[in-house]
Amino acid sequence: MDDQVKKETMLFVALPGAEPYAEMPRKAVKAQLDKGQLKQSALIWSQKHNAWKQARYITQLIASKLEPRPVQARIGGVHVAQPHVHVQAKAAQPAAGATASPAAATPVQAKAATPQVKQVAAVKAAAQASTPVETTAAATSAPAIEDYTFTESSHASQVWLKAICGGLVALIVILLAFNWYYVDNSLKANLAEDNSEFKDVAVYAHLGGFFQIDSIIIHIRPSDKVTKENFVKYLAALSAATPDRPLSRRSFSNVILTSGWSADYQVDGLVWHRIGRSELSDDERHDILFPGLRQGGASLVPKSVNLDYNGLQALREKRWNEFISTFVSK
Repeated sequence: MDDQVKKETMLFVALPGAEPYAEMPRKAVKAQLDKGQLKQSALIWSQKHNAWKQARYITQLIASKLEPRPVQARIGGVHVAQPHVHVQAKAAQPAAGATASPAAATPVQAKAATPQVKQVAAVKAAAQASTPVETTAAATSAPAIEDYTFTESSHASQVWLKAICGGLVALIVILLAFNWYYVDNSLKANLAEDNSEFKDVAVYAHLGGFFQIDSIIIHIRPSDKVTKENFVKYLAALSAATPDRPLSRRSFSNVILTSGWSADYQVDGLVWHRIGRSELSDDERHDILFPGLRQGGASLVPKSVNLDYNGLQALREKRWNEFISTFVSK
């Protein structure tokens, strides 16, 4: 085999016990890496970078079966991946006859493109009195490689963060399903069972804040079937169809009526339950409901207002019309 073929096929591999390194065919090195007989942390002389490099970073030797880069490894002249491979300092130069032999590990010696016999002898003589050099302190002239600082602790924190986010999403889905089944769907089903004329009117309901078990919010949407004249009758139908508290036979203690997503009017649960009685007239329902209506926690007509009878009646009529206009467009 001539020198040109040897340059292309032979590699210098620094192995424990090698004197000072092993010269192996490239195909044999690649085969041992694929089978796991040679670790990826084995140092191989790179002619391209003029330095010792781990096998994992030599493109010609990369195979699909190579294991991933080790965790907590700092690369680029500071730390290299474990396990450490001990290399004798006298392994810095191969025999003088091999033109493809690696340069010495020190920066000054690494500049020699063509090793000389005298330089080889001098390096070997100095290496006999030196101690083994770990790869963590060698190859200071190696090219910088991307610094991987991914640690097990950061991986664990990411796992916990994903678990928390997944738990929150699951909780939201459970709350929505719970509200739909026990509140919204129950209200609509009761309207349909009563064969009410308002069973096709769009209405939505859920627990207060989606989890307040003693409070129900009813979203009343504008409809052509609901007018100012039959609005009290519509409220009575909603009252009769309002379900009990989930997993209980008790009525809601607080009912909120809204046309959007903010609370517009509140009414005590007992008052709301009373206006759903079928034997009452609309005027009787009005007299029961109006005094119990609150807006922002205050009654629609404060008791402390200083008005005569006519003025008080006019104020009550105004507040009642405002209440109806919130939910009825015509």
